[in-house]
Amino acid sequence: HSFTMCPDSADWVNARIGGCHRTPMWQAVAPWIIPEFLPMAERRYDIVYMSSKSYSGPAMHALVQVLPNYKYRWVSNYRPPGPFPRVTDFGKSLRRRLRVTQDSRMALVLNGLFYMDRTLPEVQQDFRSRPILRSHGAFRQVRAAVERSDVPPRTCLTIPQMKSRTFEAALCGALMLVFNDGCNIIERYYEPDTEFLYFHNTSHLRQLMDRVIANPVVYEPIAFRAHMKTRELYTARAWAETLVMPLVHASRRP
Repeated sequence: HSFTMCPDSADWVNARIGGCHRTPMWQAVAPWIIPEFLPMAERRYDIVYMSSKSYSGPAMHALVQVLPNYKYRWVSNYRPPGPFPRVTDFGKSLRRRLRVTQDSRMALVLNGLFYMDRTLPEVQQDFRSRPILRSHGAFRQVRAAVERSDVPPRTCLTIPQMKSRTFEAALCGALMLVFNDGCNIIERYYEPDTEFLYFHNTSHLRQLMDRVIANPVVYEPIAFRAHMKTRELYTARAWAETLVMPLVHASRRP
């Protein structure tokens, strides 16, 4: 038995391979470093984004077109070249991520890899060369594009990936602003409009941010509900109780 952060990979492996079951899990945080919920009015920054080296599609557009207009924090281990704004926090240790996120009213969340423009033919060709992936749920948008005779300009294809930053944002009580990529993997764990908000493009993201900043008391309950759910269901203790210990008990010989 093994655990994975990708629900689609767990489903795919379980359907194709016997003898080693996979269970999707979440980013588990130890109880003693879980931050307390801070009201939005006490937080110094408008929005935080945590990233690796992938800045394509909606992530790039948000970083270049939206975040510089607000009091933002960008946590990364990499300083990209080009038109990007300044990385404010270099180094992605867990304590740093939690500290910065707790001090931010909102968190920009993108759960996927995004392919558009010049990268579209590359990912389509890679997919064609690996027919085993046709049944993998994470590639459903790529599969649909390959099966079409033409792909509309500026199409953005998503390969969903459940990011640990999603759970960290909720745990820290930052209101999650989640890009609606059509895969919506986050809905396995959180409810839209109740525990996070979707945005569809940069204009919509800017509108949401302005509303949150102007009326924090209206949106704070959404962040608080996600925070409380994460404290209850998605911590290291919950991970052990709901996923690990049942396996331990089942493996014991009578």
